[in-house]
Amino acid sequence: MVEERRFEDTGAVTNLPPPAEFYLMLVEDKRPARFKTLVEVRDQIEKDMLAQERNRLEKQWIEKLKKKTFVRVF
Repeated sequence: MVEERRFEDTGAVTNLPPPAEFYLMLVEDKRPARFKTLVEVRDQIEKDMLAQERNRLEKQWIEKLKKKTFVRVF
């Protein structure tokens, strides 16, 4: 993600730490920021929620297995 900063106050520029590296980039196109609609992100939200539920159930299953087992280390 690229971040664009504009400093109107010259005092804000002088408070920045000295840069360790410099990068030069050519910007060929600039699009304005916008919010994605629910239709655009619905599939991703569903995938994320399913993954979270799977992880929760897997952790729950592992905890049940741990309670049932007895391991002696010699």
